[in-house]
Amino acid sequence: MDSQISPFTVDVAINDSTTLGSPDPNAVAPFHENPSIETYNTPTFDCAISFIVYISEKNPKSKKNSWVALKPCSDLTVVLVPNKNLTLKFLHDRVASKCDEDFNKISRMILDGTHSSPPTITWSGYILKNKKYPKSNPLIIFDECSFRQWISKISSSGHKKGGIIIQMDNPKDEQTRVHKENLLAWTMKQLDACRQGPSARAHESEVKADDELDAPEPEFEDLDVHVDEIFAKYGMWAQKLCARVPGVSLTSPPADLKFLSRKKHNNGADKPESPPSSVYGDTTNDLNDYLIFIAIAPHKPDKILDILIDNDIDQFQMFKTLGVEDLRGLGLNIGIISNLHNNVAKYKAHLAKNA
Repeated sequence: MDSQISPFTVDVAINDSTTLGSPDPNAVAPFHENPSIETYNTPTFDCAISFIVYISEKNPKSKKNSWVALKPCSDLTVVLVPNKNLTLKFLHDRVASKCDEDFNKISRMILDGTHSSPPTITWSGYILKNKKYPKSNPLIIFDECSFRQWISKISSSGHKKGGIIIQMDNPKDEQTRVHKENLLAWTMKQLDACRQGPSARAHESEVKADDELDAPEPEFEDLDVHVDEIFAKYGMWAQKLCARVPGVSLTSPPADLKFLSRKKHNNGADKPESPPSSVYGDTTNDLNDYLIFIAIAPHKPDKILDILIDNDIDQFQMFKTLGVEDLRGLGLNIGIISNLHNNVAKYKAHLAKNA
């Protein structure tokens, strides 16, 4: 029979108000895969839970959506046994279900956002009185490896308290950014109209009645502002955008739109072909191909590529060794970092298959 200690063990014992090391003879025995094993002296970690999740609420008068933040109503805590049996899946399930005590079924929303691609919810872990992972600068836990770093530090430091922070980015911030971009595009459209010159406007005024001249300027919606530019570059995208095809937006092209990466032209004399290398992605163009392969949104690769090149990151293999904090320091969000980290092996296989 397996003699390893289950992560469930001590939590139940503490919930039953049992003193570690001095069990009450009348207390109910804690759940364990092997009840014969002594578990009361096992080191434990009191893990506080903090979360902020946003839900949409429609205003019946303005018919616009607003975002309501959900935060804990009480002090939520789970007790963990930081050993090798503790897994990231167990942590996700246990902590999310604990949040249901404050908001029923919020665990489903937390887990859906955690496992979406890219993730919309970020998990971070901290350890009280620990300099490496303090509450002010917690460790982002995005995979089994980062989770194991956190658990190992808990075990080696001997600290007994810390917590998990679950956070969703405020959708209103993204809406504000998009609104500002639309406002800028509308302003540029007005400037372009002004640059047509006074003669064109004078000719137009001759054929208009006085009451027409006093009429207010037309109000452009976001789609009107961008549609001319989109039609000029991506006709099929614009047609489906105007047709309101589900899933198609200003930042999300139709599925049947194919993308081709721009190749650099070699203006020099033909050089003898060098033997194949075992290293892939040693040029800026190959790094751009990697961003396309991992399905970064169409409006983002150029900006991300500039950030990476400016910081001497010019090979996709480097993402396997770079730490999360290194990439966050460049201003990348957790969804992009996760995609950069987790697709290196897949891209190598893709290159080998198409070689």
